[in-house]
Formats: sequence, C-alpha cells, structure tokens
Amino acid sequence: MRRNIVIAITCVLFSFPALAYAASPAWVTVHDTGLIWGEDILLGSIADISCADGQRLQELINMKLGNILKPGGVKTLTAYVLKMKIQSSGVDSSNITWSIPDNITITRASQTVPSTQINAAAQAEMEQAVKASGEQRDWTIELLTGAADMVIPPGELKMETELPYGIKYTVPTVVYVHFNVKGKDAGRAVCRFQLHTFDNVVVAARAVRANTVLTADDVRIEKKEISSVTAYYMTDINKAIGQISRYPLKPGDILKESLLVSPVIVKRGAPVHIMVKTNGLTVQTDGVAMTDGSKDEVIRVKNSTTGVIVSGQVIDENTVAIQMDS
Repeated sequence: MRRNIVIAITCVLFSFPALAYAASPAWVTVHDTGLIWGEDILLGSIADISCADGQRLQELINMKLGNILKPGGVKTLTAYVLKMKIQSSGVDSSNITWSIPDNITITRASQTVPSTQINAAAQAEMEQAVKASGEQRDWTIELLTGAADMVIPPGELKMETELPYGIKYTVPTVVYVHFNVKGKDAGRAVCRFQLHTFDNVVVAARAVRANTVLTADDVRIEKKEISSVTAYYMTDINKAIGQISRYPLKPGDILKESLLVSPVIVKRGAPVHIMVKTNGLTVQTDGVAMTDGSKDEVIRVKNSTTGVIVSGQVIDENTVAIQMDS
C-alpha cells in the first residue's frame, strides 16, 4: 500500500548549513510515476511544486536527481533514495513541505522506429546504388541480416543511409542507417544484403574430361547466377569452341577463360616458316620451333640458315610471324 510521507515546515527534512535568511516556503508533492524527456531526472518532471519565490521555484524545478541514459528506460526510486538525491543535489531544501510516496517509477520518453521501416530504407539505398553503378545484368537483393526495432529519443526523426564499403558481389553488402532527432545523433542500425546477379553464360552441356578440345556439342548458353564467380566467365560460345578445358567439367559448370587453353598447334622441333615483317616488306625463311606453341602465343624459333634464335607469334601450324622494329 502506498503511503505519503508529509513533513511539516517546522521539521527540516535535510540538514543544510545555517542560512543568513529564511528561504521562502515551498510545497512539493512527488508523484508515484513520472515521465522525463531527456537524460536528466528533474524534480519538476516528477512533482508538483508551489513557491511564491520565482527564483527558488525555478531552482526546485531544475533540481537534478539522476539520469536515465537509454530512451524508453525505466528507473524506480524509493523514498529513502530520493531523499538522499535531494540532499546531494546542492539545492536548498529547507522550509519545504514534502509529500513523497514510498516508490517513484520514472520513465524516459522515447519513440520506436520499426524494423520494417529501417530495412526498407536500407534496401532502397542498396537498390539505388546498384542502379547508379550502371549494372546491366539482371539482379535481385536478399536481406541477410535486418535491423531490430530502434528505440530512440522522441522528436522529429531524420534517417540517412550509406554504403560504407560500396557494393559487394561475392560477399554481403553492408548498409548503415543513421538516426537523427532534432539535429542530434540518435544511433545507427546495420543491415546486410546479398546482391544476386544473373547473366547468359557459356556452360558445359555435358560431362567433359580434362584436356579435351571442346566442340559445339560440349557447350551451351544458359542463364545462371554469377554472383560468386570471381574469375572472368565466358558469354561468347564461339570463343569456347576449339579450346581445351584444363579440368573436368560437369553439366552446368560455368566456363571461365582462366580454365581454358588453346590447343598446341606447333610442336617443339617442328619445321616452321619464319615470316619477318619490316618497313612494309615481308621476308620468309625456314626455321625450327624451340618450344610448343598455341595460336597467337609467342614462342622462340631458330633460323635454319643463320642459327639465330628469335621470338615470334604463332599464326598457324606452319607459320611464326616476327615483327621487326622499323
């Protein structure tokens, strides 16, 4: 059962140094519940105060009795604890008639931003960033880690979003949502999204053994998610046909240029025609390949007449071209 403690003016509640003059009388009725709008617990927020002296009235209203740091936080003070806080506040508490309940429950005012609103703002920022990047492939966005409801101070709210590390493809993209209330920072939420991208790519149409020359029957074009593909993937099927896969392929495997090599068309020791181009003239002589070579690969060849070894580009199985400086 709640009871009020009433102390008469003639009985001083707290010991204060002797004053040169008597303070104007005041009457304070503390409520059993109170609501504060900032961090500080002020006497005026939890009590009705009456005093003829305007200056003293203001001092009592602004008497600080502690704080509640977290918006929406709740603190309960007993009558004894409240008396101790009044005594240590530094404000003259003499000549006051007090009415104090056994317990006082104080709540800090707040507003709640729902998680749905936060996540929607973060996703909108992510989508805008992807569009601004000029991404031409099909894409979707998946929310991996959303924000929880945010409890923040009351007042006009502004939300600002940012991608602190930019758009990521193979790993999640982080989006910050900043909260600002009445011009002051009110916290931050973090969301994580996965960007899924899709493209028409060259894939294996059937199982292919390693070191096999690919034919038109071995490959096809298929729309696949390529978000996790780190190496450059192929979109031109003609560039895959005739190449050799360095590794075995399963149906549906995405072909990457780094996994394919051109077949060797010039063998080491094979006779070749060395074609020398200089000053608009073309001179041809016989030579011998010193290493194996694929089309367009640069290999070393030996001039059969002079014995000089030079480097040239493989044109076909019989020809190596050398470009001489003019």
